[in-house]
Amino acid sequence: MRPKTENLIDELRQWCDVERGRRSEVSRILNITRQAVSDWFSGKSHPNSEQTLTLIEFLENPEKFRKPGRGLGK
Repeated sequence: MRPKTENLIDELRQWCDVERGRRSEVSRILNITRQAVSDWFSGKSHPNSEQTLTLIEFLENPEKFRKPGRGLGK
């Protein structure tokens, strides 16, 4: 992985830790499996360019991805 991608994954991991492991929320936003997110965390794979852009946008403003009338992971 490139250093910037590694930093992005680290930031995503921190967000998941703070949000009680909401990998399912990340997988919903990106329309991928939770296993794919786990693979990013373990270094087995990494997000493609479109996923990377969405992750950047998500981490900058998670509220933008909130379901109407609900919390991020509810």
